[in-house]
Amino acid sequence: MSEIDKNAIARNFSEASGTYNFSAPAQADIAIKLAAYIGQHSKATVCGMADFGCGTGFMSAQLRRLFPTSELTCVDLAQGMLEKCEKFIGQHNAKFIKGDIENVSFDEGFDLIASNYVLQWSDRVRAIGNIEHLLNSGGTAALAVPVAGSFRELHDAYKKVCGYELEGINYPESHVYLDIFTGNNFRIIHSSENSYTVKFPSAMSALRSLKRIGANFSRHKNYKLLSPGKVIRLLEEYENKARGDDGRVGLTYQTLYVIAQKD
Repeated sequence: MSEIDKNAIARNFSEASGTYNFSAPAQADIAIKLAAYIGQHSKATVCGMADFGCGTGFMSAQLRRLFPTSELTCVDLAQGMLEKCEKFIGQHNAKFIKGDIENVSFDEGFDLIASNYVLQWSDRVRAIGNIEHLLNSGGTAALAVPVAGSFRELHDAYKKVCGYELEGINYPESHVYLDIFTGNNFRIIHSSENSYTVKFPSAMSALRSLKRIGANFSRHKNYKLLSPGKVIRLLEEYENKARGDDGRVGLTYQTLYVIAQKD
């Protein structure tokens, strides 16, 4: 992936911690769907589990529902998100750790590590390698992540108006993640793709929704500031291409779900 400033990511998501929950219906529904796959394919008994990139706690709550007596470790790079998660989940049988999923370490391994819409903000090879390192033998990794086709409406409009891709949303094909898993001592138990489109009254409201969940690409190291004229053209192009018969503008999340077992 292209270079990302982890300090900027932490700052973006901490700043968005107060607006995230009501601005992230896709992430909430994707967490529910990932939890359903975990329920179908993971062990009946899980002693220790972790939510990598816990955010405000969407996925953590699903893990707690599935395995109510298991110890839960919630990890996030953004202190603001971690505090929201702790308030939501509560401290009983739970730990909240500020850390980077690429290199966070623990004395004991986990039977289950889940990650919902987080790996796109990391070096995917390092992150999956660390997940493998922290899982017990036979443990389960559960992943939901955006892949090629996500935010296609914004991607296509931006490329047409600017002549180049917007850094931060040029996501890889699903096989890239699957190949990393199989190259890191994992056996793929389940993989599938799903599209989820959120509708907005305008292109501007769609873009603002991304900022409210912390996806502020303007702080990306390679971001190029657009002139006011190009911003207007971008919004017009987005609306012309993405407005549906209902008069609303779509923003599509193309999601890969993976359940993998460590050999």
